[in-house]
This record gives sequence, structure tokens and C-alpha cells, in this order.
Amino acid sequence: VENALFINQTTMANMWYMPMILCVYLMIPVMAIGIRKLGDRYFLILCSIVLIGEMIVPNINTTFAGLGMANKIVFELNAADLFSIYFLYVFAGYWISEGKLARVRDWVIHTGFIVSFLGTVLYQYWTYAAAINYQVRYADIGVLIAGSCLFELLRRHAGMLEKAKKPLTYISKISFGIFFLHICILAGMNMVLDKVTTLWGFPRFFLLEAGSFVLSVVIIYITARIRIAAEYLYMIKE
Repeated sequence: VENALFINQTTMANMWYMPMILCVYLMIPVMAIGIRKLGDRYFLILCSIVLIGEMIVPNINTTFAGLGMANKIVFELNAADLFSIYFLYVFAGYWISEGKLARVRDWVIHTGFIVSFLGTVLYQYWTYAAAINYQVRYADIGVLIAGSCLFELLRRHAGMLEKAKKPLTYISKISFGIFFLHICILAGMNMVLDKVTTLWGFPRFFLLEAGSFVLSVVIIYITARIRIAAEYLYMIKE
């Protein structure tokens, strides 16, 4: 009962997503009305405050910590007084779908994606090497930039994926189920791998990544034949 009411929750790690996404979904109609009434410029200002306070400044402070510096920037405009960082992704997706990046040349978008993606990967690798136990997440500027560039590239070159339309559409339909299943499979695979192998580092990462994805798809493909499971467990829409 407490779990259902979001009180004193004891659950799987990936369930952090539920209270976040419920709040975001409830606010989307409010934001939609606001952006129609007030225009893009007003929300660009709000997004800039959240971007600086919740992504750029924390990333700078993490870099300071990784370099062993005591310096720290304290940004007093708190995003909690506006809206969560997840709305930066919502607004980015909305503005991209409206063609705000349509005039930007292809090479710029490609370069932006490659630089931000590789930069984020190298940054994560460096933070591990610096022994500050920092994990890249949604609150990193590189993730936002890479995701936005990738979304624009998919929007521009969707025709190139026409032949893969069926499998891509299917993966999209079951993505909600994949999200909830993969962490359970990861936990199980980790236990098995600890007993049967000393495999570690990138090889183990790729095995866990591929294994959890493939097994999730297989399990959903089999169990989604049960209508109740498809509709209420995986939220698959026909």
C-alpha cells in the first residue's frame, strides 16, 4: 500500500522513474498552455536558468572535484523553484519537432552529436580514473546535447530507416516493458557472472548491456501474447 502511495518505497532501483514521470506528465498540459500563451522566449529563459543551475554548474563542480580542487560554484537560483531538469528534454524535443534546428547544417548536427557523445563517454571514464565515484546521468549537459542532436538526425534522416520500420516500431512499443525488466535481468546476470567468471570492465559491461536487452525483448515477446500482460504490465498500445 505504501509503495502504491509513493510512501516509504521499497522497490527496484529503476522504479525511481515512476514518481518522476507521473509529475512530468501531469505538468505537460500546463506547460503546453503556457508556451502557447507566452511564447518560446519566456520558456527559453526558464530553461536557461535550469540548464545553468542543474547541469552546467554541477558539471563544473564535479570537474573541480575530479581535479582535486576545493573550488565550488553555488548557484542561488534553484531549479526546484521552477521545474525539474527533465523538462529540458521535453522542451528540447518539442522545439526540435517544431523544426527549430531545421536551418542548421547537417555537418554541424553530426559534429555536435559526435563531440558531445564522445566527450560524455571520456568524461565518465575520466571521473572513474579520478576516483570521485561520479556517474553520468540525465543532469549532464553532454547527455542533453547528444540526445538533442540524435533526435534531430533521426527527424532528418528517418527515410533511411524505412526498411527497419517494423522492428524499430516494435521496440518502441515494448520500450516501457524493456525499461522495467532490464534491471531485474541485470541483477540476475550479475549474480551468475560473479559465480562463473572473473570477466570485468568493458567486456562485462557489453555482455550485461546486450544480454539484458535481448532477454527483455524475448520475455516480452513471449508473455505479451497474454492480453492482460500486454495491456497492463507492458502498456503496449495496438
